[in-house]
Amino acid sequence: MAAAGQGGYLPLRRDLDESSPVSAALRAGRRIAGLSRQLGEVMLLEAPALPPGDDGRRGRGALLARHAARACVEHGIRVDARGPTPPAGCVLVANHLSYVDPLLLAGVAPCVAIAKGEISSWPVLGRVLGALGLLFVRRGDAASGAVVLRGAIRALRAGVGVVNFPEGTTTAGDRLLPFRRGIFGAARIVGAPVVAASVRFDDPELCWVGGATFGPHYLRTVRRLESRVTVSFSPPLDARAFRSADALATHVREHLACELGVPLAAG
Repeated sequence: MAAAGQGGYLPLRRDLDESSPVSAALRAGRRIAGLSRQLGEVMLLEAPALPPGDDGRRGRGALLARHAARACVEHGIRVDARGPTPPAGCVLVANHLSYVDPLLLAGVAPCVAIAKGEISSWPVLGRVLGALGLLFVRRGDAASGAVVLRGAIRALRAGVGVVNFPEGTTTAGDRLLPFRRGIFGAARIVGAPVVAASVRFDDPELCWVGGATFGPHYLRTVRRLESRVTVSFSPPLDARAFRSADALATHVREHLACELGVPLAAG
């Protein structure tokens, strides 16, 4: 082989440009492998060891928080958190941009999250998220909504926070949809503090909207070098200081719209 440079041979491997397609593919592979390890740890080791009842709810909340924070780090999601840290056992409500949002918020404190029912049927991931205590609601199904709210109330009474996206679906971050009121009623029943969280992505390509299929979007996300997100938390609100769940929901929605600088979409 011909010598290169000052009489040395060409190296067998050169450091790859982090922005190159090869680097992106390797990065995606590492991240998917890391996520697979996390899912296996939850299903095979950690979730089966949890006790029943309130102790189990608290254990699942702590487990979800730990794995959510770890997933963010391993996926290169850099979170700039602003404002006071949400207290334990609060209702944390936010605008909804992507499947990334629950990871950002669940990583803050022990909690459970309310998610759309379709996720429960996703291969492997649906089972793991169920084992972590996620509450799956079927949109438009009043009975399913009532079951989920009862589960949220039990979690709050056990001192476990609840993450909820009251818009009920994702947007591109250009508006704030009308809020469903149920979680605000649950906060008033329990007397749980409510914290509003505004979520902003530096790159709108992170938004998961318009009927985009999860798989291809996730593959594009894991190929990114990093993703930057800003989350701003409000001071805790006393849910019972408001005359009704509607009044509380209206206040939180207006606060988030002001924080985000977006209009309130008509119902």
